[in-house]
Amino acid sequence: MLFNIEQDAGDALVFYIVPDDYSSTPRCRLFSDGRDIGCFEANEERSALVAAGRHETGLCGFRITSADIPGLCELSSLSIHDERTEIKVYSRPNASHLQRRVIRLDTHLLPLWRFDQILQPHFQYGEAAIDRQGRETVTQMFLLNECSSVYLSGRILFRNYAYYIDKGFDVLTVLQAPHAEFVERLRILSLVKSLGGQHLGERDQMRLAPAIEFASSLDFQDLSNFQRRLRQMPGDVELLLAEPLTRQLTVSAPDDMPVKGSVAMALDVLANCRLIGFRDCAEDFAAAVAQYLQAHDGRGLVAAIPNFDPIQPLAASLQQARTVDHLIEHDLDIFDQVKKAYDAASVD
Repeated sequence: MLFNIEQDAGDALVFYIVPDDYSSTPRCRLFSDGRDIGCFEANEERSALVAAGRHETGLCGFRITSADIPGLCELSSLSIHDERTEIKVYSRPNASHLQRRVIRLDTHLLPLWRFDQILQPHFQYGEAAIDRQGRETVTQMFLLNECSSVYLSGRILFRNYAYYIDKGFDVLTVLQAPHAEFVERLRILSLVKSLGGQHLGERDQMRLAPAIEFASSLDFQDLSNFQRRLRQMPGDVELLLAEPLTRQLTVSAPDDMPVKGSVAMALDVLANCRLIGFRDCAEDFAAAVAQYLQAHDGRGLVAAIPNFDPIQPLAASLQQARTVDHLIEHDLDIFDQVKKAYDAASVD
């Protein structure tokens, strides 16, 4: 899906939404202070879309004026959303918004949604879990040309968007020790069948189906049984769970495996991050983010970075027995080097 604002003149909004459906006519919904103030269908043609073969009729443009919404120019809180996908198309700016573009690179299977809820209000445009969207839609979020205050978050493959990120986005990320991350992913996958996969997009649920099935069969209360079952892990499940951090930072497709030099490539990405935090050092990261936002003391952010204590005994057991080290070899190397640099900087 393509979208962008072309003009916000106060009493007139001009924008476009190009749906994935070649022939459908898009509709938008407007909100003010959380209140639904109207649904509108596209009412202007964009002939260039027809010429480019992007849409059958080109009827993808919108012009909404104060004749449609009385008092439009007085609505300081105003957002436009695509009706079908609910993706935000535009938000009006206000003086409190930070003039920065930020991508929070989520490295966990369970997103830090509470963290996003605290940070998003500081920005004009904000969207979380962008990894659930198609590549074209996510790219469009990086290319909003009338917005200099943007907050995005998601478990995206960095390499696919590195070109856009390098052109003015600050990267924030939180890492977790690889053994703990491995156990946490298994625990989360084990709950999908019983609790649903709200934290996973449809594509991920289909792709990870063998891992979900395997994780559902594990006994997380019995350390010896847990270790034994991991040693019996099917090959297709190993491929799905191997090197999650390295792959996220260096490959272009979710099923691609790391290549020679991937550790160096991943470290280069992390070296260019504005802020890096660790799940077991939530207070330090929250303080750094609060300073970056110049907005509050960060106490709420600490609670928004959970550290799941129940997984720690299993993670410690895996670390001691080295049961899955062959599956996270690159991740272990990356985490060790980043943590050493972090500790050295903290001492200085």
